[in-house]
Amino acid sequence: MMSELILVSRKDACRMLGISIRTLDNLVNCGEIRVRRIGTRVLFERRSLEAFSRSDHRTQAAHTRNAASGESAPAAQEIDNAIR
Repeated sequence: MMSELILVSRKDACRMLGISIRTLDNLVNCGEIRVRRIGTRVLFERRSLEAFSRSDHRTQAAHTRNAASGESAPAAQEIDNAIR
């Protein structure tokens, strides 16, 4: 039945992506994945999750390493903007 839904719960979104709820929350907080709110429920568009899973993403560790190595912030920001 889950494959027929347009919007899925946090738990189902985590299952679809194979990630933890904490990781999903982090991705939402940094704008990598958008949510839909209906009343108090937080839901995820199946189409959005599928699009997310087909693209590459920089990890927080990569952001930290780049800052420590002196990589220019504008270059990193440019990559982040291209993702969104």
